[in-house]
Amino acid sequence: MHHASFLRIARCIPPIAFALNAQAQCSTVMPDRPYLPLGPQSIAERGGGPVIIPTLVHVHYSDIFYPITPDRIANAIDQCNAFIRAQNDDLDQVHPAFADLVGDLGVELRLATIDANGQCTSGILYYDHGAEPGIPDVWSQAQNTASYLNIHVSVGPSSWTIVPFPGAPVSGDPGDGIFFTTYDAQFRPEVLAHEVGHWLGLYHTFGQTNTSGVDCGDDWIADTPITKGSLPESCDTSLSECTAGVIENVDNHMDYSLCGKMFTQGQAQHVGAVVMDPTIARYPLHQPANLASTGVFLPPACDMSTWAWHRLFPNCDSSRVQLFALASGRIPDSLQWSFPGGSPATSTSTVADVFYFNTGTYTAQLTSCIDGSCTTVDHSISVVVNNSMSNGLQPITSLPFTEDFENGFSLPQPHMFAVNDGTPTWQPCGFAGYASANSLYVPAEAVTQNDTCDLVLGNFEFSGLTTPTLSFKIAATQYDFAWWHTLEIRFRQLCGTNFSPGAWQIWQLNEMNVPNSTSGFTPTTDAEWVTLSTAFPVWNTAGPAELTLRLRRPWMPFSFTPEGFWLDDLYIGEAMIPTGIPEFPDEGSLLAPNPTSGSVKITPPPGTDNYELLVHDPTGREVLHHSAVTGSLALDLSSWAKGMYLVGLRAGAHWQRSKLIVE
Repeated sequence: MHHASFLRIARCIPPIAFALNAQAQCSTVMPDRPYLPLGPQSIAERGGGPVIIPTLVHVHYSDIFYPITPDRIANAIDQCNAFIRAQNDDLDQVHPAFADLVGDLGVELRLATIDANGQCTSGILYYDHGAEPGIPDVWSQAQNTASYLNIHVSVGPSSWTIVPFPGAPVSGDPGDGIFFTTYDAQFRPEVLAHEVGHWLGLYHTFGQTNTSGVDCGDDWIADTPITKGSLPESCDTSLSECTAGVIENVDNHMDYSLCGKMFTQGQAQHVGAVVMDPTIARYPLHQPANLASTGVFLPPACDMSTWAWHRLFPNCDSSRVQLFALASGRIPDSLQWSFPGGSPATSTSTVADVFYFNTGTYTAQLTSCIDGSCTTVDHSISVVVNNSMSNGLQPITSLPFTEDFENGFSLPQPHMFAVNDGTPTWQPCGFAGYASANSLYVPAEAVTQNDTCDLVLGNFEFSGLTTPTLSFKIAATQYDFAWWHTLEIRFRQLCGTNFSPGAWQIWQLNEMNVPNSTSGFTPTTDAEWVTLSTAFPVWNTAGPAELTLRLRRPWMPFSFTPEGFWLDDLYIGEAMIPTGIPEFPDEGSLLAPNPTSGSVKITPPPGTDNYELLVHDPTGREVLHHSAVTGSLALDLSSWAKGMYLVGLRAGAHWQRSKLIVE
């Protein structure tokens, strides 16, 4: 769908421009014609503004990713409008170097009240994809992109949009909209403002690339300094890396920082040139005839339809149910939940949590009102509360869970056992390991029948995690019929019925990228080990649960002896913290000040040009991850919870970890 009138922006399909906290690994394809020159005036300077953009928001949800409620969408659009009109409350916090350059883009998003078929709408459309796996085809739901800005809220790797390009006829490309991922950006207004900036013709302040912090770049806007751009989730207002003595504008919405508060007057002039150019696809949206046909000024009296959607979080002694109040036609101005048999018994939140303590079918009642007129609907919920745990393993209450099989490790453990099927299975190894002589392995054996070796782990409480992750190292060797040799990750929910013990991940041996092909193989160097990792956000609805690592080795109708298979450095939790690898000396890096209540500057060990940075909270949850950092980095911690954090820096194969105290 690449048309001459657009510069498409998407992950790993160049060119790309992403949401605030979603860096891409691909580079942007440069346009084949000169960049659009600045207009002489912004929309505000032209008078008669603001320019109104009729907007439709398409919300896609399913069994494993949840919908965004209408009130949250409407509030996010209102806050986004405040950002792009320079009416946000924190403008007084803009860095003094840019305080006099704050610009009003002169554009407002307005939810349409008439859709492309002439039907009444609230401007927010919902699509229930049920059990459909993967990312739905959101573009098929787009409505006339020459009349509406279509915003698609779904699940995916990153939020993205299209930058309009001059010199070609207006297009109705169904992909000309904004894709918003619920997992990534949570429909944050500041991220929406960033994407709207792209949609209105603005590039990142660091240029036509999607990877910040690498090269100094230019966005062709005179009042935004040359910059490398901020690393995602950072806020260093003293950033000055490209021009000596020049502060870079990390307060700009088109940077990747957390400081986004402003657009500049130069950006406003550029947006004015884009929006007012009849040859560019933004022009027809704000013409009077289109504003009338989309109902943004004289909305009809639409009927309101309401319904509820829920997701389950089973526990052993209760079941937590999260309910979402959804509506179409109009957005309710008040609502009331009633939960007979549940706790609490009532709620007025659009997203409500209720607990049920006994197995059964319950009816939640939702009453939604608009202008004093109310509609009541019933919603059925089937709950299973299972008070027994069937695998006999002790609960693991603290994550991340790690095991390096050192210090006299043996099986079974209170949290781990190998299934004994009468054939060689998982067992401790004292002669080979990663960065040690210890690991777990399945020895070589003559296979006379299909052999399944199960290592059972549990039980885990995953419901507090964002993206539960399982990681480990393996050592193996390629051999004849290796494609039949597989490793599976299996998952079973112990106290609920949401998840079966089926295979959630399967690796064939020839897909594991092991560098070895030696008969009678035993790992002797760290280079012979490979890291495997898998993450499933859907697990975050489960607890307690067990995991099984299943090694399958096939029977063949002739002499066949599979090689041994080794496993080490097991990790289960939110993010990976490597173990058993050399560290820098403790004095190698500096966190200052430490303790801190506002900001901290991280200085890497001497001689370290590039490094990876990870920060974990006391529960082991990853709160910050920068994959490529150059030089010192300042972090704004004013919004962080008080407590101790673990800061990890990696350069090559070396790690250093330091404790950071936030007061």
